[in-house]
Formats: sequence, C-alpha cells, structure tokens
Amino acid sequence: MYLLLLNARMRSFCIVGALVALPIACLSLAHDRTRTSRTNSLIALGAYIGDQRQGSPTNSSVIDHFARITGRKPAIVMWYQKWGESSSSFPIRPMNTVRGYGAVPLLTWEPWRGVDKDPAYKLRAITRGDFDPYIRRWATDAAAWGYPFYLRFAHEMNGAWYPWGVGANNANGNTAADYIAAWRHVHDIFAQTGARNVLWVWSPNVSSLPNQFATMYPGDDYVDCVGLDGYNSGTSWPGSHWQSLLDLFGPSYRMLAAITNKPVMISEIGSTEFGGNKAAWIAHGLLADVPAYLPHIRAVVWFDKNKETDWRVNSSPDALRAYRAVVASPLYQGYPPTMLVDNLDNWSKTYSHTGDLHFDSSNTRYFGGDTARIKRSTPTSGEVIWYQPRIRQFQMDAYFTPNQAISAFALYISRDGVSWQSAVSPRVLESHEPVVWTRYTYSLDVVPTNVNYVMVRWTSTTAPYWSPQVGRVIIHSY
Repeated sequence: MYLLLLNARMRSFCIVGALVALPIACLSLAHDRTRTSRTNSLIALGAYIGDQRQGSPTNSSVIDHFARITGRKPAIVMWYQKWGESSSSFPIRPMNTVRGYGAVPLLTWEPWRGVDKDPAYKLRAITRGDFDPYIRRWATDAAAWGYPFYLRFAHEMNGAWYPWGVGANNANGNTAADYIAAWRHVHDIFAQTGARNVLWVWSPNVSSLPNQFATMYPGDDYVDCVGLDGYNSGTSWPGSHWQSLLDLFGPSYRMLAAITNKPVMISEIGSTEFGGNKAAWIAHGLLADVPAYLPHIRAVVWFDKNKETDWRVNSSPDALRAYRAVVASPLYQGYPPTMLVDNLDNWSKTYSHTGDLHFDSSNTRYFGGDTARIKRSTPTSGEVIWYQPRIRQFQMDAYFTPNQAISAFALYISRDGVSWQSAVSPRVLESHEPVVWTRYTYSLDVVPTNVNYVMVRWTSTTAPYWSPQVGRVIIHSY
C-alpha cells in the first residue's frame, strides 16, 4: 500500500540500509537457554486477516474463511484504525461483528492520517489537548458499547517510522518522556469518561537495544497487557537474513520481563518462505520455543496478509499444515486475557444472587457519582456470584457508613460453583472521595489457577440493612 507501511513491516528485519531507523542485530544472538517451567495458562490464537476490507472486520465471512482453512475460529481478531481517516469514530459495527463471532476485538489505534512524519500528530500535540474532543467522543462511545476489547494505542513507539515514534532521529523530536505523557493523557481521558471496558496494550517493536523499553513504559497502572511485533523476513530483501522465532523475540521478551509482570502477547507475527523452512519455523517456534523460553506469552496474533512478502499461514501447503498443528495443540486452546466490568445497573453480568439484594441509584452525590449499587432489603447474609473463565484478579468497590467494620464482607472462590473456599486476605484500599459514605476497594490480586467463580457475602446481620453497599466490580481473566 504505502511505502511507509512497507518500511513498517520491514522495521523488524535485519536489513542494512537507510530505511531502517531501529537497529536490530543481524548476528546470531546469544540466549539464556535455561528452560522456564510453563505456567498453567494456555495461549490464545488470534489474527489480523488481511483480506478484510481496509483491514476492518465489518462482516464475518473473511473470519469464517480463515477459521475453515486453519481449523478453528480465532480467539482474537485484530485490525487498524487511523485517527485522521474518514471512518475514525468508534467502530461499533466491527466491534459487534468480532464479538458476535465469539472473539475478542483488538484494535490498533493509530494517531495519524497515514502521512509519514506528520508534525500535526507529534506526541506533544496529543498531550497539550489538540485531539481531546475526538479522544473524548471516541472514549465515550467505547464506554457506551460496554464490552471488553483490547486497545493497542500508538504501537511500535520505539521506532521512528510513525509520527509518534521516539526512535533515533525521529522527525518530530519526540522523546520517551513525551510518549509516556501522551499515553497517560489519553488513558486519563478514557478513565474520566468511564471507559473501563478497555484493555490497554502497550506494544513496542522487537529490539536488541539493551533496556530500551524501560524508558518509554507508561507504568503498570496504565497498561493491562504488553505486546511485541516481529517478523522473520528471511532473504526477502538484500541484507536481510533468516531468524528463528526465539532469536527474533527472545531479547525483547526478556526486556519486558524486567519491567513488568503484565500478560504478554505477540501482537504481530509473520514469516516469509524465502531463506528457510517456514513450516519448521512455525512448528518449532510456537510449539517448542514459546513454551520453553517465553512462558508468559498469553496470546499470539498472526499477521495474515500477502503484503511485502507472503506472511499468510497458507503461503504454502506445508506452512498451513504446521499452523494447523499449532491450532490443534492443547497449549493453544487458551482464552485471551480479558476483563469483565460490572457497573451493577442490572443483573446481566452476574451469575446468581439471593433474593434480598436490590439495586440502589439514590443519593449519587453521597457515593462519588456512582449511580448504581447493590444493597440488602433486610439485614441478612446476602450473596452475589460472578462467573468468568480463569479468573486471575477481582476488584470490588464497596461503600460503608462511618465507623462500620470492613469485615462486613467475605469473599469466596470456586472452580465449579459448588465447592467454595474463603479467598485469602483480600487487599482493601480506602478512598475518602464520596461524601458521608466511605469507599473501599477489595482486591484479590492473585487468584489460584482455574478459579471461575467469585462470591461476595454480606456477613453483618445487624442494622442498618442498607449498608454496606457493593459498587463497581472488575474481573480480569487470563
């Protein structure tokens, strides 16, 4: 399509020449080959399916075709959206298509209009508010849609090929500090609009520059998942050479592990047929190298398009057979890390509840603007249960009248919804933001493996029956 996009694909290759702004070592990289014990989490497989109209999944027929040739529906469907294009509003139709298909949307949200090094989109312009009306409108629509999705904002920031890039000799004078400020500025707008259904993916390009990622990471409070983009170009162009998956992703994976323990996804991956055996690259890389040396990867998103070279999984019959073997592997039957946000304005997102529980939307000024909570109608031990596959974190806002004991709630967890055990020591954080009532956030930061249910029980059976109340609930599952 655009020469710039060609460079963008080429950036992760070992090409010697003026087109490459980010140095990628072209020599065989020395790896710490110590095998790491695999966690129990399975890996989700997703795809960017390049035959989609303009890359946007406005109908499911192309996804159906990809599922037929590979043997399974993708768990994640990725596409791109530029801020400056005519269809830059919140993409509700593609979102509904992907969700209706049973996959999680992954939108790569690009602050530019497709013009290389456009100064209008330099990072400082974002931070000073030039695009705030657009961002706020988009975030408001995302919050109204309400379902979880991944937002990969301003990806590959460590290069210099996009207007937001902070790599060496970038045209707009961007710095790593500028990038962090812009990311947090956009994130804060989403938080202000209540778009808590967004999962933020921070996604650099693979790199061998030591400790490069640490200087531009926005921080764990602003990121839900970290990604890596990388391509094996083989001998597709002069100066490029064949790289194994581990050589391509290993150094960057270790840099990520040094700065965060957030879930990791390979957010763009592909291989050419030129210069090596693509089928073996797929099979060995995904079935051997990933579980042995890259144990925190939770999702792999294949860039399935015939573009600068044929990256598709069916570029040859052997490559397709190898990818179908990955699809059939027990390791790759996972769900993507997702999030359930329940604002408790109805019961649709709960699994069950006792009959003495009701919603309260009165006196919102006393609750920091929280417009819906759960309260009891009698001073009994009410219970409410949420279900989400493979729960790893649970957060619940709770409101108390002054001097009420925070032990008025008990949290329980279960694998099957039948046998329950008490959750160990939830972290309780206090906030004095509401008037009169005090808000606490109960947080289960590490949930045991294979927990699918969380129960909240009111333990106090004394008056007043209308206190405490449960506010918003957020559940992360990996």
